[in-house]
Amino acid sequence: MCESAKKNCYTANNLEKAERQKEFEGVIKGYKFKCKSDFFCIGMYEDNPNLAETSDLKSTSATTESAFAKACSDFSYDVQGLVYMLLSKASRHTVLGVSKKNYKVFNVIYSLNEDNLTNTRLEQLLENLEYYGIAEQFKA
Repeated sequence: MCESAKKNCYTANNLEKAERQKEFEGVIKGYKFKCKSDFFCIGMYEDNPNLAETSDLKSTSATTESAFAKACSDFSYDVQGLVYMLLSKASRHTVLGVSKKNYKVFNVIYSLNEDNLTNTRLEQLLENLEYYGIAEQFKA
């Protein structure tokens, strides 16, 4: 999977310059979170040297960029990305997908902005913790 990813210019930059398996933890909306990003880097882009970014590498059965984008939504990677950005203070999260079928590499990029700070899917996740009676163990 990594060999296919290295052929993609964007991905190759991430693999070469980033810290790997970077852990973050903190409190979001009163709940404790802990995560491990596959890649974390600051200053990878000449036009924005202060940009901090987290990235995760995923294998996928998708064979097109649009199918991978749909899979990212289906698996709630937008929520995962939001949590990563909030805990790491990054302004961008990228999901890098390598197709298991045709070995193409796809990128889905999430940016931290006012719209996703009130992410309803994150709110639904937290409500589900309450609904299933397991919220107490995650409260800060």
